[in-house]
Amino acid sequence: MKYKFVTWSTNTLVRKIEKLPEYHTNLWSVFSEVENKSDSEAMQLHLGPEDVRQKFYEALRLYIDTLRLALTNVRFQEQVSPETIKRYKEDLKMFLSLRNAVKQRYGETVDYSSYEVQIRNMVNKYIGADVVKKIIDPVDLFNIDDLERELEGIEGDAAKADTIASRMKKTIHEKMQEDPLLYKKLSEVINEAIAEHRAKRLSDAEYLKKVRETMDEMRSEGSSDIPDRLKKHEQAKPFYRVISEELPSDIIKETAPAYIATDAAIKVDEIIEQYKKRDWVKDTEVNNQIFNAIEDYLFQVKGRFDLDWDFSAIDRIIEQTLEIAKSREL
Repeated sequence: MKYKFVTWSTNTLVRKIEKLPEYHTNLWSVFSEVENKSDSEAMQLHLGPEDVRQKFYEALRLYIDTLRLALTNVRFQEQVSPETIKRYKEDLKMFLSLRNAVKQRYGETVDYSSYEVQIRNMVNKYIGADVVKKIIDPVDLFNIDDLERELEGIEGDAAKADTIASRMKKTIHEKMQEDPLLYKKLSEVINEAIAEHRAKRLSDAEYLKKVRETMDEMRSEGSSDIPDRLKKHEQAKPFYRVISEELPSDIIKETAPAYIATDAAIKVDEIIEQYKKRDWVKDTEVNNQIFNAIEDYLFQVKGRFDLDWDFSAIDRIIEQTLEIAKSREL
């Protein structure tokens, strides 16, 4: 249906209002592949891919802008049936609630722009105050109590799991350089859990359990696979993982010889602490001193334990540990 306000046919405002049915249809068409559009979970899962969410947001923006103009227009109120206007308002309420749910679920930042204020004012005026749940700032994964309170307000195990997973992905992206091997492993576990759930090989409850276990591993900074001696040397943990990557599996397990990766990680951390000073990250001389000191030490380790390390293996260890140390400083 297209509205025709003949006496105002040259008015830009009216021409915009006349497109409301088209924008309404376009908005629903985003979900053409969803069989049951009354199923909030199905609608949210459909918006999982970022490109689909962006398509939804743009269609919703056009619909909101046009409906806001229409609801303030006397001719629209006179010529459009109350039932149609009611449907437009109900759909607006549903789509805004959906938008807010997926923004929270997929870890998107809160928009404090004037446009958001206009939407809130429109909802309060034409739909009812506080009918649509407000978007809240994403809670940090390490703020345990606040995160649990936020999760209590989210309906469904899958939505809870996606919320945690999206926060973890954000944290992994931010901290990757601080402990690349740990965060790469956590990223792989999360991506696998999401894929298994989407393929229906994990139930909602199993998905949530897996994601929570991975979150606990992140919070403990991978302590489950770290030797006890390293638990008092927090900064040496990522160095341990880097060095372990260059050792045979029997040595990684610390069975024989004794504690090569552990001792080396602690020593590398001590060397960096010994040489670093203010603004050392950009100081070429200090970087060379650290590089040479670690290189000398690693060649001693190679000779002592008859390790099959060539120059490239030792260089990889030094370069990765230096990058980790620098990322922490920055």
